Amino acid sequence: MNRIARRYFGMLWLAFALLLRGLFGLSPFLFDVIWFEGLFPAIREVQTTVFSYLPLPGYGAGVILLLAWLIWRLPIRKSNRVSWKVFLRRLANLLGGIGASFLMLWGYNYQDRGMAARLGIERSEKVEKVAEAYLETMDRAMVHRAAIAAIDSYPSVEEVPLTLSDRDIENLVRDVLAPLGYPVKAGVNIRYLRPEGLLRRMSIAGIYNPWTGEANVDHIYGPLPRIFTAAHEMAHAFGVTSEAEANFTAYLACLSANDPLARYAAEYALWRTLAGEVNRSYPPEVRESLAAAIPEELRTDRAAIWRNAMRYKGYFPELSEALNDTYLKVQGVEAGVDDYNAFAALYFSWRRENAEIKR
Repeated sequence: MNRIARRYFGMLWLAFALLLRGLFGLSPFLFDVIWFEGLFPAIREVQTTVFSYLPLPGYGAGVILLLAWLIWRLPIRKSNRVSWKVFLRRLANLLGGIGASFLMLWGYNYQDRGMAARLGIERSEKVEKVAEAYLETMDRAMVHRAAIAAIDSYPSVEEVPLTLSDRDIENLVRDVLAPLGYPVKAGVNIRYLRPEGLLRRMSIAGIYNPWTGEANVDHIYGPLPRIFTAAHEMAHAFGVTSEAEANFTAYLACLSANDPLARYAAEYALWRTLAGEVNRSYPPEVRESLAAAIPEELRTDRAAIWRNAMRYKGYFPELSEALNDTYLKVQGVEAGVDDYNAFAALYFSWRRENAEIKR
């Protein structure tokens, strides 16, 4: 029995982790008590403390370790007499261990009822008066833009220096999630990855590392995408799994800031999301009318952000999207990558709920 356990440790560990996931899915009470209020906060505390001393981003260290393992284990060296059959068993164990550790360090959070439910709003797909919301958001964005110190002395917002620290952004996200019962005590180590464009070439702006608890953002981005993406990844670090809800958390966090650059980042992100809804909802003549209403300053910022991002085009954008879509669906997010677009629906639900409260 001990020999079997040693030979198939990774696969057995994955089976146990999946069994535990099923148990948490059947019992929200056990999920909350054992995981969300117990193990997960403790794990995050350890990660923040230990990996803050790591001299390079955790994903970089992981890739190095994986390559070292493959070089050591691949049965192609004369000194390595292990058969391919044994190598494949070891590889299956390794992959099983990676999958199990993912679940037991962060993946169980997909069993949570979600931010929208905790906030008391329905995650409906209903959107209404999209054009009106598009114009209102654009107007609010311009108000916040005008409040940025010396904004007119810069060619675009991409050249404006950041006025928020990482800890400021973390505290803004914490203030949004703490009242909803999220475990936010542990800090979040954030890494701005180099070489520039590393994540962009994988068709993503940022990524959360569940093994180290780090929020990773591509170093390429200017202040608006950087602030918003950092807040989005920090939301994941605090247990928000849905991409739409992480975007909505980032929106509420940035909007609550005293800093006009952060508020501009919030409204700009929402405005670009609503632009997608406009393109899906209206005929060409309406879209052209709305485009004509965009102020010149906003056009300049949008073009600058786009040019900066397009310096690094994705290597295999279709493959990256397909892998991300599969990952999300495996975790129970039925919409897959379309979940990102649900940010607009969450905004409309939140706006309706707040309008009813104000009455």
